[in-house]
This record gives sequence, C-alpha cells and structure tokens, in this order.
Amino acid sequence: MRFASFKPASAFTRPARKNRFRRKSIFQSGTNTLGFRRLEIRCDARNERSARIPRALGYVQDALLKNDDVAADDPGQLRDTLVFSRVQ
Repeated sequence: MRFASFKPASAFTRPARKNRFRRKSIFQSGTNTLGFRRLEIRCDARNERSARIPRALGYVQDALLKNDDVAADDPGQLRDTLVFSRVQ
C-alpha cells in the first residue's frame, strides 16, 4: 500500500487539513479491513514539509536510509530517505 503524495505547497492548507481525516481513515482501512499491522511512509529527507505530514498523523520515524535513491532534481546525486511507520 502506497501513501498518496501531493504538492508540498498545498500540504497544510484548509483542504489538506480536511483530507487528514481521509488519510486517518486510510490507516483504519488498512489495519481493520485489510488486516495490515504496519503501514509505512517514505519521503526525501531534505523535504521537511513532507516529513511533517506523517508526524502529524502519529507515525514514528523508524529510519534514515543514507544514499537510498537517486535524487529527482539531480540524477547525478543520491538522496537520503526518511522512513515512518505506524503499527496497530
């Protein structure tokens, strides 16, 4: 199950706050309906706005993966990845 992403500029606007309840219901659907015990969100470590979202939803940072993936803005560079999870 992948977490839906959105533009960072819209992350904390009024519609995005309303969508927070939908994202919480995604967690409830994943755990209650589908039987998942753990959901994970990953984001670029340089993107502070993206990292705020899982924290605001109660996810805990599990790891910082160094040089994990190719940077989207510079394919010649590797980027670090933050891993957040939430366990039922």
